[in-house]
Amino acid sequence: MNTKDLILAEALKLFSAKGYDSVTVAMIAENCSIKAPSLYKHYKSKREIFDAVYEKALNKYDSFITSIKINEDEITSLNSDILFSKLKAVIRFFTHDEEIVMLRKLMKLSNDSNIRAAYSERFFDFVINYHKRLFDKLIKEQLMIAEDSLSLAMLYDSPLLVIIDELDRNPEREEELLERLKAHSQLFFKLVTKKR
Repeated sequence: MNTKDLILAEALKLFSAKGYDSVTVAMIAENCSIKAPSLYKHYKSKREIFDAVYEKALNKYDSFITSIKINEDEITSLNSDILFSKLKAVIRFFTHDEEIVMLRKLMKLSNDSNIRAAYSERFFDFVINYHKRLFDKLIKEQLMIAEDSLSLAMLYDSPLLVIIDELDRNPEREEELLERLKAHSQLFFKLVTKKR
């Protein structure tokens, strides 16, 4: 790992453990076993380090989300197993990928209203809005009951968001909670899809 990447990795660990405001450039440098002046050769400020950490993690997040999106040609063959497999992948990514776990903790701990707003946008609104758009397509194709797609998305995603929060505290419950999520996906699909 080169020095720039080491700085970002150590900064993310510190930010997620202590919060952005409590971390100093000197602390980051010490964790990297370098002096603060050496750190400044790579990044001009703590904010620049944070921005680089944030951008790197969000690029990873965006790549993951792109990799699990449902394609247009999959819409007509969508079933509860496919939807569940996508939710399961999201849960595992949000709770197993160390960089994303630390990013979520950092964003939750932040006193910065912009960072908290970004957390809500990425880890709540984005998921809800993705499913709203998916359900809009299913309703248009007459594969789903014609109800408010935002309400359907919130109904569908609520357990996902609760489970992620619970797994942050109790990771040993993963298999049990995934089974509950699978049952939820099956019931949701049964209730809202039209007979084919």
